[in-house]
Amino acid sequence: MKVLSATPIEDCFDGSFIKEFKLSQPITLDFITKLGDGNSLEYFPDFPLPFFRIEKKNVYQIKGVESNYTLRIIFSRHCGSNCVKDLITLINNL
Repeated sequence: MKVLSATPIEDCFDGSFIKEFKLSQPITLDFITKLGDGNSLEYFPDFPLPFFRIEKKNVYQIKGVESNYTLRIIFSRHCGSNCVKDLITLINNL
């Protein structure tokens, strides 16, 4: 899996910021499980489109839908560009 682009969506009043990552392949359950390893993972397979949310406390919250090509990430105000780069590296290595 590779991140093809990281598009800024918006900046929030509390200092956090949102980016959308476009991926090279559709999101699979295996990818969700690996990305959520060591973090708080919520997975809702019974939704019409299986939704998931992964939270790394005080760093980011990732939201997505299985089989889609995009992730929406809310980065904490404590994060800088290194948090974004680190997450892209993690995804690229899964």
